Amino acid sequence: MSGRLAVVGLGPGDARYLTPEAQAALAAADALYGYAPYLARVPERADAVLRTGVSAWLVSARGRVVASVARGRYPALPRIWLPPGVQIKPGAFLAGDAGAAARALRSFVSAGFSRRALWARIRDGQLTVALRSGLELRFGNATDVALKLAVAQNILTTLPPPRAGGPQYLDVSVPERPVAGSDSQVGG
Repeated sequence: MSGRLAVVGLGPGDARYLTPEAQAALAAADALYGYAPYLARVPERADAVLRTGVSAWLVSARGRVVASVARGRYPALPRIWLPPGVQIKPGAFLAGDAGAAARALRSFVSAGFSRRALWARIRDGQLTVALRSGLELRFGNATDVALKLAVAQNILTTLPPPRAGGPQYLDVSVPERPVAGSDSQVGG
């Protein structure tokens, strides 16, 4: 097991006194541990843009709605699409499929892969992430996303993008038996 541990003092002073190094360590952290009132001062990092109809919000990897934003802002962040009419409340945690999609993106962020993701959705419990290259990654249920993503990353280095004649999807729902192809219909 490898990783990095950073110890950052968060209080009792005001957050504006955090050094740039401390702010960078907090922004890069996968997990924070400490005194709850101090941790509550740390702003959540936006890892995706949630879209429903003409509205858009920044969402953290924990599934919390961070803030409302104008459409078209943050083009480098992946999109999570919801049907029009879904009620979104800043500060609240997303429930259901939207929350599961946001939490699944945490593995993408941890792997430094989130900039390659264009959008994510969970439909009928099945996680799908489209990459900017045009390839669709199919994860099946949203369990073991980190493992499935690691398998996908190893395979992606060997595949040409769809626009260069490569497959249109990579299915890693069963990590031991990944499948890449262009025709998603089961033949028989």
